[in-house]
Amino acid sequence: MNTQDQKTWRDRLPACFGVVDLKFARHPLDKGRAKEMIREAHKSGASSEEILSAIHDYLVSKKARQEHIDEEMVYARKFVH
Repeated sequence: MNTQDQKTWRDRLPACFGVVDLKFARHPLDKGRAKEMIREAHKSGASSEEILSAIHDYLVSKKARQEHIDEEMVYARKFVH
């Protein structure tokens, strides 16, 4: 079992964002990681709202501007549901 298999969906969340722009699942690699993270989250019993809350909390933890958070949450809602 490799370390990727041992990560929880919350551990995988940061890899779904652009490092510089903090945009969720825009780059093809980030998008692929986001889809996998969402699959893992649902498999573990997490709701879409829990996933969205984790996305929001991550952006806040990175001190993103509120305007950026609002924009990313609109995109994330469409992506997660």
